Amino acid sequence: MLLSLLRPFFAAFHSWLEPKLFLFFGPAKDELLKPLKNLDSPHNTLQVLEIGIGNGANFQYYPPNFRITALDVNDHFEKYLKENVKKYEITLEKLVFCKAEDMKEIADDSMDIVVSTLLLCCVEDPYRVIKEIKRVLKSDGKWIFLEHGRFRGKMFHNLIQWLLNPLTYIIGAGCRLTRKIDFMIESVHFSSVDIKYREIAKYGFTLPIFPHYYGIAVK
Repeated sequence: MLLSLLRPFFAAFHSWLEPKLFLFFGPAKDELLKPLKNLDSPHNTLQVLEIGIGNGANFQYYPPNFRITALDVNDHFEKYLKENVKKYEITLEKLVFCKAEDMKEIADDSMDIVVSTLLLCCVEDPYRVIKEIKRVLKSDGKWIFLEHGRFRGKMFHNLIQWLLNPLTYIIGAGCRLTRKIDFMIESVHFSSVDIKYREIAKYGFTLPIFPHYYGIAVK
């Protein structure tokens, strides 16, 4: 209930915060999403669903042949999203506001690509979301994901994450720092999954937040 009341704040705050988060996630996001430009072809349009679209910060990576379906739970992002649709000249075919756990407006086997960045930390039921992603993908369709979650093998860092969880839950629209992202993705049994893991280090010290899980799963 509280998070629903705060949705106007979340939309404004996260639209402002997005460029700052690039300092943490930028290298992984570039590695993962820049190759999408290579899929550009005037003879081959691709149906692409982005879940947790927010203000459309990922539009900068999309080629002209992408036909975008944008989905988010927070309809207060709409004005910020439309600004980026115009800025990046995106073909936005459909805008859907609903929970990612129940994407009934998206047909089975309808998407060539699903993109999600920093999604699974915030949803109520990540397993159900991943199953929905698999449902809407075409045969051999790809889910391209960038998430953050629990540290691997670092008890002190896990403790810091656990202590920060109540704060990030409020200011991060339900964000949980300690989810086992790799386990969740692998449990849904895609035909292939390639997950990379990256920690953020500054001055030889691993920052106790935001280890990345990113990669591609193929239906």
